[in-house]
Parts: sequence; structure tokens; C-alpha cells
Amino acid sequence: MSAISNARLFFHQQQLNKQLKAKKSPRLRKRVNLSSAKTVGILFDATELDNRNIVLKYAKGLKNLKKKVSLLGFFNSKIEDENYTFKHINLKNIDWALRPTGPEVKAFMQESFDVFINADPRTKVHSEYIAALSNAHLRVGPCTENTYCYDVMIDLGKSMDLNKFLQQVDVLMEKTNTKHEAAI
Repeated sequence: MSAISNARLFFHQQQLNKQLKAKKSPRLRKRVNLSSAKTVGILFDATELDNRNIVLKYAKGLKNLKKKVSLLGFFNSKIEDENYTFKHINLKNIDWALRPTGPEVKAFMQESFDVFINADPRTKVHSEYIAALSNAHLRVGPCTENTYCYDVMIDLGKSMDLNKFLQQVDVLMEKTNTKHEAAI
């Protein structure tokens, strides 16, 4: 990495640590899994059409299960377009210190979710920032060294298939906080 990249990451981490300390109250935790969740926030990379369609189909499935779903897509470009059915940000919303900014990001981070899903098998600095500061009871995302970002992390190894990632989210979320009957 270049000296500039290292400086950007340093200031990013400093600002994130400052934001995490400044949170007025600790994040509320409650027992939740996908079937008991009422609200779900999904952050995803919307750059590729195939990935957009996969996440939109997944969100539609959650809505069919009577979940309130909020989406925030990230486009890896500076081109702006208003023709999407979901809130979105792009590279113009990433500042010098690699922090996501703008009203959509702020509203998404402040919205209270039962479950937050970072639906991207690849970890990214700006998505980790949103995840770490999200107001969610349970946060799910890709495997990262920054364990403060997620409560549940999914590691697909070298596979970066979004369908497999979301399947793993479903499997793990069904196994969390389940109620078992007493054995006789």
C-alpha cells in the first residue's frame, strides 16, 4: 500500500473509533433470528446487475414473510441515477478518509433493525463502517478481522458467490436463538 492509502486508512480507523465511543448508549441486544425479526436492513454492492437482482429477489422473499426491509445499495462509480427502487450511494458519498457520507447513509445507520445484513461476500472498508455504526440488534456480514462490525460472520473461503452467501445467512440465522424443547 502507498503512504496515502495508509494515511486514509489510519484516519478512517481514528474516526470510526471516535464514532463508536461517542455512541450515547450501548447497542441494544435481544434474541432474534430471521423468523422472529420484524425489520431487516440490507446493505449490498449494487454495481453489477446480477447482484442487484439477487438481493432484490432475496428482499422480496423477506417482504413476503411480512418483514419490513430497508435496502441501501452501493455503486462503485460516480455516475448518479435516480431510476432505482432502493436507496443508494456511490463513490461521491465516500470521503477522503473512506467514510460513507450523505443523508441516505445517515438515515440507514440510525434506523433500528432487528437484523442487519451486509449482503456482500467481500469485505469493504465503507461497508464495515456502516455495519459497525448501525443500530441493529444482530449484524451479519462477511468474515473480517474487524470483529466489532458483525455479530455473525460468514466465510465462504475463496468462493465469492452471492447466492451461496445469502443461503448461508439463511441457514445460520435459522440456527441462532432457537427455542428447543426439553428432552425427556
